[in-house]
Amino acid sequence: MLPTEMEMKKVGIISFHRSINFGSALQAFALSRFLNKHGYVPEHIDLSTAEQRALYRLFPSFKSPGDLLRNIFYLWHGISWFRKKEKFKRFLKNFVPTGKTYLSATILRQSPPSYDWYICGSDQIWNQFCLDFSPAYFLDFVEDKKCCFSYAASLGRTDFTLEQLQFFQKNLKGFNAISVRESQGQEILSPLLEQPVSVVLDPTVLIDTDEWRFISKKVKTPKKYILCYFLGAGVEMRKFAGRLHRETGLPLLTVRMNLRDIFLPCKKYYGIGPQEFLYLLDHAEFVCTGSFHAVIFSILFRKKFWAFVNLEGNDCQSRLQSLLTKLNLTHRILKYADAPVSLNEEIDFKDAEMRLAKEIKYSAQWLLSSLQS
Repeated sequence: MLPTEMEMKKVGIISFHRSINFGSALQAFALSRFLNKHGYVPEHIDLSTAEQRALYRLFPSFKSPGDLLRNIFYLWHGISWFRKKEKFKRFLKNFVPTGKTYLSATILRQSPPSYDWYICGSDQIWNQFCLDFSPAYFLDFVEDKKCCFSYAASLGRTDFTLEQLQFFQKNLKGFNAISVRESQGQEILSPLLEQPVSVVLDPTVLIDTDEWRFISKKVKTPKKYILCYFLGAGVEMRKFAGRLHRETGLPLLTVRMNLRDIFLPCKKYYGIGPQEFLYLLDHAEFVCTGSFHAVIFSILFRKKFWAFVNLEGNDCQSRLQSLLTKLNLTHRILKYADAPVSLNEEIDFKDAEMRLAKEIKYSAQWLLSSLQS
């Protein structure tokens, strides 16, 4: 039973919703959409710091000869970049309810917005290694921590210093309820806190697949193709995509602007937004990625995907491992391009969906019961 209009509670959400990143934008929509469907009035706290704005400039600061080449590459694709930014801006305006804009965490602390509940999450908002990390993502601007909880917040990685662990301990003290996105995050935080730490699913799975398809936007593509969403260096991932291309004869499509792909035989779709990204995932024959959210949507859309972990760090491995372990799909994780796998091997999506449904039910109940406590 939904609350009446008089009883509807306002919920303030803080996450990386402004990032020019497909997963960040889509998870922001999903959480606010889920809350709205269950009778709450969600609003994203519109924090736009100088550090985050600098991250999404067309031209990065010049620190090495490689940056010069990168800037030339970005200049060549500048029109596509600006189209992409406009589509993200339009997506947020149309689908992600936001409040007053705060240009710094200091301004936010000086004049915080008022809500019945405050949620931090999802996404890697607790990754202290992010360049745009801020204590604001721990709701440090809210005095009464009994009104605060986290939903599927991600620590991003597992190698924290003692000082960073103490930071978690101090800034999460007094929260009404805490949930994280990965079991590794639970293992790190549980010994530090005097309350339970739950593991729940990313909010993107709380939305029906049909609803994702409804907001997707058609893109002109080859009839069959391999969608590549490469993050970082990803040498082995790119080699594997080439192997997939050679053995299937299907063209490669890439959606993330990266100098490393300049000689890769692929079609570049650099000017797309979140809605077009959904369409490309939904209509791909194969998906080759290291992205957590691309893997989630590959599962929702029943796509044959290959998920690559980062050999140079543990940032991707923990969240992909946690998700795919729950769904009995760890055999879709690769580290090397020459891994002995059958490229056309089918995925048992029926089993994965049964497992996923149980996790979705638990996650939805956790979120709603936290709001009703």
